[in-house]
Amino acid sequence: MEDIPARDLFVMMGAKVPDGIAGKLKLDLQVGLPVENIRDPNAYLGQARVEFKNILLSGIPVSDFHADAQMQNGEIVLSELVAKLGAKGEPAKGKRAPGEIIAAGRIDIREKGIVHLRSQASSVPMGIFSPWMPELGKQTSSTISFGLDAKTTVAKALDLSAWEAGSLFRVDKFFFKELLFPTIEGKLNLFQSRLEASDLVSSCQVGKLLGQATLHLNQAMPFQCKLNVKSLDSSNAYLLFGKEKFFFDPNGLGEIEAIASGTFSPFDWKSSGKLLFDKLTLGRFLLEKNHVEWGIDPTKLVFNDAGGNIMGGKWSADAEIPLASLSTGNIKFNIQDIDAGLLIRTATEKE
Repeated sequence: MEDIPARDLFVMMGAKVPDGIAGKLKLDLQVGLPVENIRDPNAYLGQARVEFKNILLSGIPVSDFHADAQMQNGEIVLSELVAKLGAKGEPAKGKRAPGEIIAAGRIDIREKGIVHLRSQASSVPMGIFSPWMPELGKQTSSTISFGLDAKTTVAKALDLSAWEAGSLFRVDKFFFKELLFPTIEGKLNLFQSRLEASDLVSSCQVGKLLGQATLHLNQAMPFQCKLNVKSLDSSNAYLLFGKEKFFFDPNGLGEIEAIASGTFSPFDWKSSGKLLFDKLTLGRFLLEKNHVEWGIDPTKLVFNDAGGNIMGGKWSADAEIPLASLSTGNIKFNIQDIDAGLLIRTATEKE
């Protein structure tokens, strides 16, 4: 069979057709049916080759997609599956080519159709996952590499809640607002529609990140993550909010403990946590032993229980700053018991 539209294949399997998929399928199938033992699955023989031509996945061209499978002794064996997505460049010795996915697996008919799949991928465009996570469509330069081991059954192969999987992964060049994460590495575990990420390690202009996260693969795709940011660079903190630098020019290294939660569809989020700076300069002024509890969402930034030491005295503050409107914010700042002479000398000191 040739020139079968890829979209028709999803319809025949009873699956939702992802947006942005196009191309045609070629199928070469040979099957041997044992007339004498037609009820014995161990006696069936067969082989198949599948090729896709001119295929697009979420707007990403697939230069090559083919798979070979054999059936004998009660098993269907996927001996090779190769897909090259927007691949550029040649593979290094002993490594996958950029944009290449390979896979192999088997279906044991004698064990109620258990499917076992292993796969590797190198620098695959993140946009391929945009039908399920629309925000990833904006990650035009981001790629993912992974090793995957997964199991399910044929009857529930299209049901994510029936899959069990484990993976090691690396994401390259991931952007969030103005922040660039050169690499994000970690482990993934999928069980009963719950995707857990652990041992997450990354860095960006703001600092070094460690964390873990959970994503529920249902319609809204709710998520929760815990992050610890080490060596937090206050001079780049403005990138969390946009491109404009703060007028008070902060400088100092600190630490953040944060919890974030939200949904991917529609995309929404909020976060809260603690911020610690042992030493922080704001223009000419040095603040020490600083601590802040904070909360942030797309509409506002809130500071609570903020305080520390300044010029022999103490400072404390609370604030609510709107981020999505021109509404007036509310900031309360209190300083007590400071060294007045030191304040005057610092304020009048020449640059």
